[in-house]
Amino acid sequence: MENGLYGAEAIITAVETLHRALLNNIDNLKHIYSVSGNHDCLSPNKNDDPDYGAGKLIMQGLKWKGYNVLHNNHVNKVETSNHCFILNHGDHFKSASPESMALRFGKQGKMNVILGGHLHSRAQKTNNSFMDDDSADVRKYTIASVFTGNTYSSNLGFTSTSGFAIFEEVEGQLSF
Repeated sequence: MENGLYGAEAIITAVETLHRALLNNIDNLKHIYSVSGNHDCLSPNKNDDPDYGAGKLIMQGLKWKGYNVLHNNHVNKVETSNHCFILNHGDHFKSASPESMALRFGKQGKMNVILGGHLHSRAQKTNNSFMDDDSADVRKYTIASVFTGNTYSSNLGFTSTSGFAIFEEVEGQLSF
């Protein structure tokens, strides 16, 4: 988006950009699962907008365009036959262990896959991959942000290219 864009114009531009540049080009798109994050605030102080209203408005705009959007302000859950995906922006629950997140939001008996971002970086803990933690029934990934950080992020040392991830369950196995 353009520098200096704010308010209603920023929301409208975000909806149109996501629609034209990405979503409209996916032939078999069934659902959009979304969570809001700290950059989705409608006020300068995040305490004044704890539900991150801009993200909610953008997803509502995509609903009006006909997309099947399932949005939650903080955590979203998607279940497949063998997996439970727990989506969060990454700024909430950052001190929670993957196991406690799986107990709170996941599904017992399934592989719980926690997806988060937040840092505008592809930081990871193990083996130079996007996987942060792995155990018998919980796996946690840091996913690239669709939009890169700004000067503030760069000054903190968080830089990366933008991206997104596609997970597919084939014959009960997870493919990334």
